[in-house]
Amino acid sequence: MPTCSLPCVSIEYSALDDLEELCFSFGLEYEECLLDEKGVEVVKIEIPANRYDLLCLEGLATALLAYKKNIPAPVIRYSCASPRATAYVEALPEATFTRPYIFAACLRGVKLTQQVYDSLLELQSKLHQNLCRKRTLAAIGTHDMDRITEPLVYGLEHPESIVFAPLCDSSREYSASELMRHYNETNSHLKILEGRDLYPVLRDANGNVCSWPPITNSSSTKVTLDTRNIFIEVTATDRVKGNICLNMLVHCFSQYCEEPFTVEPFHTKYSDGTVLSPDLSQRSVIGDLDSLRKLVGVPNLSGDDACVLLKQMMVDGSYNAKDNTIEALVPISRPDIQHACDIGEDIAIAYGYNRIDQHEFPRGSLRSLTYFGRIVRDVLSSCGYKETLMPILDSLHNMFERMGWAVPDDKSERRAVLLKNSKVSELEACRVSLLPGIMTTIANLKGASLPIQVFEVGDVIWRSDDTDVRAINNKNVACGYANSSTAGLEEVQGVSEALLNELGFYSEYQRWELGESKSAIPETWKHMYRLEEIEGRVVKLVSSGDSGVTLGIMGVIHPDVLRRFHIQIPAQRLKIGGWLVIKEGGTTVSPGVRFHVELLHKFNLKDYWECGYCKEKIIYTLNLCAKCEKTYHEECTQLSDSTARICLLCLRGTSGK
Repeated sequence: MPTCSLPCVSIEYSALDDLEELCFSFGLEYEECLLDEKGVEVVKIEIPANRYDLLCLEGLATALLAYKKNIPAPVIRYSCASPRATAYVEALPEATFTRPYIFAACLRGVKLTQQVYDSLLELQSKLHQNLCRKRTLAAIGTHDMDRITEPLVYGLEHPESIVFAPLCDSSREYSASELMRHYNETNSHLKILEGRDLYPVLRDANGNVCSWPPITNSSSTKVTLDTRNIFIEVTATDRVKGNICLNMLVHCFSQYCEEPFTVEPFHTKYSDGTVLSPDLSQRSVIGDLDSLRKLVGVPNLSGDDACVLLKQMMVDGSYNAKDNTIEALVPISRPDIQHACDIGEDIAIAYGYNRIDQHEFPRGSLRSLTYFGRIVRDVLSSCGYKETLMPILDSLHNMFERMGWAVPDDKSERRAVLLKNSKVSELEACRVSLLPGIMTTIANLKGASLPIQVFEVGDVIWRSDDTDVRAINNKNVACGYANSSTAGLEEVQGVSEALLNELGFYSEYQRWELGESKSAIPETWKHMYRLEEIEGRVVKLVSSGDSGVTLGIMGVIHPDVLRRFHIQIPAQRLKIGGWLVIKEGGTTVSPGVRFHVELLHKFNLKDYWECGYCKEKIIYTLNLCAKCEKTYHEECTQLSDSTARICLLCLRGTSGK
């Protein structure tokens, strides 16, 4: 973790023991007090890696004052309603190929002392090492605004045309290619641009070089103690990281402006639009109060008290009594708050770890989906199937084109989660189905003895806008059967019944054989059509009654799909979604396993029909008499012509209609 070095004269607490105790309660680690190379006594404090706002004296002092003395956190605002006409950076289209993002802002009327100047440079250095990953993700440049002519231009140029006096040697001008040769061994950042024909460069309106990102700045715009207007520019390959860097500098050093906590915004003009920076908007993170109480360990924590505690951590919170939730408005200084658990952490720090009562942890137990996986593995292994484990990453060609599916668009419910900058095409997206993996396994077992019986229990992932991580994990089960003599529909049908029976489901005919047992949920088949399977040879396993929820799919794989996977034998599959079948809590279905069948409903005799002739229950087929329109068994009707069936009662003229 990074370390923040603070001059002792800047610390309000004269006793180091008090400072050490304060740091501990705030979640920091006091290391030591020592003399630096200049003979100045400094205090070293270890900072969490995600708290970028604490990497300098200004940010740390602001956070500790808000925590200890309840001083309101500063609110950064724009110094003007809209940027000046010339306050913009024009990003040329070619610049987007190397470092596509650039952010800019200006701090006006800054009064710099040697201590503030050193703190500014130290914060840049620590951000470069930590957040920016040694300038590979982002690079920060600070300039004297009075030496720059607006507007600025950001683009790509040949190394020989980039000529300026760098900060490391202001005595003469160098071209970029000369700097690459002279400082290749001493400057590790030069490796970022190795092998490139064009280098990024930032120039002002007069064509003067201001910055050669991510390497160095020009000495002509160097910030000194006499600088009053500081221009900040951040070039980045990662938009989020670049925005955070600019926000950290604005948050920590805008207090020294002539009008404290103000910043002059700049526009960045891209080929496809204009972006305003810095982005001072606050994000909203919502957490359930009951969950926060459980997380923090304070069961009697009220919503209003939680908001007061968040205030100590520089976060504005509001309590919604109707939904029993806490909404936290995250300022630009707290990019580490991404989830409700981060709200809970701040509440715990402000409340005090030492004040939280100790509780005995409950005994651990397996989650319901883990039980589900165990049941599936036991049942399918008992049926002679072997488990396969396929990578959760797959190619779009394998997942969609080979299966005969269309690639989902952005409006589809089952959009694939794509990997950015995937190195190999075989691993470019998270799988949305287990079936391609089953087909790949069967294809790789061509020389194995028949029949081939394999299954997999694993996660499939879909994109979703309804979750904080923009994705949903679902536990699915898929098994495949392949044989040269038969497609094996009857084989997998038996496996499906055995598995669903173990999970508490019984088919309608089994229900009838069991004497209408009230402990099970009826299950029936419904015909469906899917591109990857033969029409008329694929069914859905659904719960009977009003809910009619699909539990699984069973069918014979289409020959075209087999050919795409280079499989020469018929194949059949069964797929069951565990996320639809079970849910935590509920009734005991089998010994030692507690789960609740989702969409559970009571069995009712009205779900079945009574034959109008023999008065028995109709389970398998439903036939309507063309005359009396009552339901009958198939054997209790006769075909009057090629299309209509007439019941035996109507044929004898004794219909009870």
